[in-house]
Amino acid sequence: MELKNIIYKVNSFILGICNYFSISAAARKQFNYLDDVIYRRLHKILKQKYKSKPGMGIFIKNILMKDGRVFCDNIQTLKVSDIKPYGGANIN
Repeated sequence: MELKNIIYKVNSFILGICNYFSISAAARKQFNYLDDVIYRRLHKILKQKYKSKPGMGIFIKNILMKDGRVFCDNIQTLKVSDIKPYGGANIN
């Protein structure tokens, strides 16, 4: 699967989960754990995808992953803190 498609699927998963459970501040704070889980899983997928590339670790760290996000062209993965709940509620 292409990296763009992986990023789109991860972003839709994060949006769906956060919007479904956005009614409570406690639930949103607990979802910050998702950022770490998704980061580790995406890092593992990228290592498998680019294992034949020379300097794979440096390529992944410097080109594809920055600040805990995966970048491909102009697309990046979302974090739970990026998602604003429906209804304009100020939930941090």
